[in-house]
Amino acid sequence: PKPAPSKKKYAPATPKYISDQQRALYNDRIKEFTKHPNTTANDIDAAAMSQTTYIKDPNAQQEYINEISTLGKRGWRLDTDSNTSNEYMKTFINENGDVAVAYRGTQTWVGEDGRANVANTVQLTKARQLIKDKLDVDLRTKKAQIIKQTNDYIKNKYGDRVKLTTGHSQGAHDSTQAKRAFFNKASSVVFHPAPGGEVQTHEGKMFTTPHDVVSTKGKIKSYILDDTYMMNVVKSTDPSLLNKVT
Repeated sequence: PKPAPSKKKYAPATPKYISDQQRALYNDRIKEFTKHPNTTANDIDAAAMSQTTYIKDPNAQQEYINEISTLGKRGWRLDTDSNTSNEYMKTFINENGDVAVAYRGTQTWVGEDGRANVANTVQLTKARQLIKDKLDVDLRTKKAQIIKQTNDYIKNKYGDRVKLTTGHSQGAHDSTQAKRAFFNKASSVVFHPAPGGEVQTHEGKMFTTPHDVVSTKGKIKSYILDDTYMMNVVKSTDPSLLNKVT
């Protein structure tokens, strides 16, 4: 009898943690972002870092960094020191030893995110930190406490090696405030900055889209104080009718 035909062996497929649809969406956004005349490779890095802060699954984070964004190709990786990151921020380090810190925006208006949003918007965060420093009475939100503790650690460990801070929405607020309070030599590159996240031209760069309302204060500052602030407006990839006809 003839031997039974051997079964073909197939290598197991590499698991995908980020869907093809999400990959395509990211590529569309980056394509529009790179068309802006003021966009640099550093700005694209910042955008990818800001996006990474929203990804909770560690496997998906690595897939995004190394396969979808250009961060891995450009030598960036997540810092392996767990003390430099928390649920609100992630720290990156590159092959040259440069450090970047990215801050997450709002995921929900319930809980710590919501309380921190209100405190940041009405400038309570600064006031509460001042009370803590001067009177040793802690009225800060839990989020503000966690972020400051991590910023202190990063500053003590890396000092002026921190070259970039970045964030989206409320993360932009945290990025700009951290640049001013902890990482003076860093540049703050922010996206759709919430109030308090606006950067002056000598501090970094701001990006938004035409119909974004979160960054309204930054847009107004850029219009009125155009010698101090500049808001870079990028075409949105939002499929809504409003976006398509404008």
